[in-house]
Amino acid sequence: PYVFAEQGNGSQYMLRSTTRKLIYGHNVKQRLFFDLESDPFELENVYEAPEYREEVQSYIRKLSDFVLFETLPPSHLDDRAPVVLPEAAQRQAAEWHSTAEQWFRERMNAILPDSQ
Repeated sequence: PYVFAEQGNGSQYMLRSTTRKLIYGHNVKQRLFFDLESDPFELENVYEAPEYREEVQSYIRKLSDFVLFETLPPSHLDDRAPVVLPEAAQRQAAEWHSTAEQWFRERMNAILPDSQ
């Protein structure tokens, strides 16, 4: 089992097992790997150590898979966007549907004039 954490909207990630811990940031100086069995106080960064290279790569792959396939994408809110009240939403949806349908038909007729 692993523990996953994120900081700064994806600027730095952490993946930890009972024996190892990877901290991975966009900046190379923010990349750390600790052997928690021999270094439980996380004093020695072994990220660049040749004897840990395969384990570091394995943790990076696991972290990448988790970020890409297991987490939800961040939501983005635009404070300047207009607010649509619920009672107006149905009316606008019908208008937008009609406009979109008309736009689509015009484009299709321009491409395939005989498809009317």
